[in-house]
Amino acid sequence: MSADGIFISYRRSDAQFAAGRLADALVREFGDERIFRDIEDIEAGADFIDTLDKALAECKVMLVIIGSQWLDLRDAQGQRRIHNDGDWVRQEIARALVRGIRVVPVLLERTDIPADAALPDDLKALTRRQALRLADEQWARDVAALVAALRPHLGTPVANAPAPAAPMRKPQPAQLEAMASRMGSGVRTGLTWVMRALLGLLALLLFLTFLLVRACNDETPDMAGRWLSAEGWVLEFEPQQHEGAKRYQVRGSAGNAGRLECLGTPSMFGALDLQCKLLPGSGPADTFACENMYISGTPLTAAGECKWPRDGSTRKLSLKR
Repeated sequence: MSADGIFISYRRSDAQFAAGRLADALVREFGDERIFRDIEDIEAGADFIDTLDKALAECKVMLVIIGSQWLDLRDAQGQRRIHNDGDWVRQEIARALVRGIRVVPVLLERTDIPADAALPDDLKALTRRQALRLADEQWARDVAALVAALRPHLGTPVANAPAPAAPMRKPQPAQLEAMASRMGSGVRTGLTWVMRALLGLLALLLFLTFLLVRACNDETPDMAGRWLSAEGWVLEFEPQQHEGAKRYQVRGSAGNAGRLECLGTPSMFGALDLQCKLLPGSGPADTFACENMYISGTPLTAAGECKWPRDGSTRKLSLKR
């Protein structure tokens, strides 16, 4: 991460979905090297504290994403996590405040900033920071306002536009005649051999494609039953027959984000396509599509990239039965 980066602090069980969408939007604005989000940016086997300290040392702004459960999530003993000295979210924010990093609370939907009395002493300064808000029904507008607020502290995106190419000079008539004379009959006779070579190559590619499809087009495993995602989503796959082919009616819960209604269609190579609607408690429905989700393992797992047309983002979805 660069020395003027953005650290995104959040609780996975509270705001992982929103954190992922926001991180994608910020990467497009400021570049991948300037964004730190622990689920993606901590390598396997790395020391968690060392990695966080290094990220904090290199960031200029911390965004604290606060959803409806951020304050009230509790540990196994029933104590609020935010009052646990070992809570990572508390440690991230406390260290950022001590270092003098600009800390911006980002409130999801109708969530309010926590009261001063509800926070431990090392986080009370958070309540005095000016907060911004993100709502699903006006996501693009809210993200644009957030980017505008960050830009004076982070500058412009890291990528520079390429210099325009020099204009080509138009050939003169005499030059064109000389070129035609040199190419002459060689073009006419060479064209026949090029066409033959291309047709032969096309036939070879078609034959190899046929063999590949025949070898790899395994039947998609039975997906019926309950599936869980890394974000805590719960999906119920119900098999149906449509014009002689199997497909799945999928219904479930996306946690605080609302209800899910999907259509699952087995595709080539034993994969699965999902077309989904996300139905929040209020506001318009959102859609996303996951193509060629790879299915493997015992118990079964399914994973793939999902595209969200509403804001152009792409997010990973992993399911386990």
